[in-house]
Amino acid sequence: MGLLLQHRHQHAGLEKAGRHRGMHLPDPQPRHQHPHQPERPGGIRPRPAQPVVLHHNRYARERYREYLEGYEAACLEFRQARGMSEKSWQEAVLASTTSLEYMGGREHLREMVTARGFTLD
Repeated sequence: MGLLLQHRHQHAGLEKAGRHRGMHLPDPQPRHQHPHQPERPGGIRPRPAQPVVLHHNRYARERYREYLEGYEAACLEFRQARGMSEKSWQEAVLASTTSLEYMGGREHLREMVTARGFTLD
């Protein structure tokens, strides 16, 4: 599915067939807008292809290494096009697993919601 999304302009004929089978391929020219910043372009974040993330009984390092360079380039291009910090995918993953800074305050969401009288049980 990841490869289909990344190369959807080449698979335009699949879109009609896919909808009947519960699959939807996004428009090749996305017209999404950020809800609070209309001038900020929307889009679909690159995702790893299935052969990279799907493993049967053992992790296949060679597949990961072959794919990583292209994926890093796609992620960097996505971030640059949206004015985001120029982090590699690996740097972004590392930052999100080693600190709460990436949360941008969302780590306090539960306290804020309960302070306003809502229960989350």
